[in-house]
Amino acid sequence: MFSLLFFAIITHWEENEKILDNLLDIAVRDVNEYSEFKCTYECRKTGRTITEILFLLEEKEKQQTRPEKKQEKPEQKTKPDLDDLIDQIREIIKEPLKTKEYKAILQAAGNNIELIKQKYQIAQNQRKIDNLVGWLITAIQEEYTEPVEKKKVSSRKYDYEDLEKQLLNKGDC
Repeated sequence: MFSLLFFAIITHWEENEKILDNLLDIAVRDVNEYSEFKCTYECRKTGRTITEILFLLEEKEKQQTRPEKKQEKPEQKTKPDLDDLIDQIREIIKEPLKTKEYKAILQAAGNNIELIKQKYQIAQNQRKIDNLVGWLITAIQEEYTEPVEKKKVSSRKYDYEDLEKQLLNKGDC
């Protein structure tokens, strides 16, 4: 195994140190990936200014001349497809909705079909829902566990004859 040392003198890149580092990182990564050498570098500074770049190249072992292709992650195969999830929700929710609305419900539930099923069952026990999608999303976000009941407001009962006498008496002044 042998090593090579390279020195480079930088004169115009003092202001662009981050750009230079990113550029070098890309170049070093490509050299390591596609060549028979393992490359590293070190920036040397005088004060705050990069004045030298030290490159170290080492020969890789003969077996590792090219990187192997990465295999697909098994997570991607087991991850449920969005279309399958929408089909499952269509079986749960009897009302016709748009695909965009199914996606919004899925997003609010974090693709949790069981959670959507629970909230839909609560919605079926609810008296009146004007906007089912909005209600389901709110039920998921606010973790409804039972139907939401609106408070009943009782109207006041007035004795109109008494009120009329009071009004007329005030007007006699």
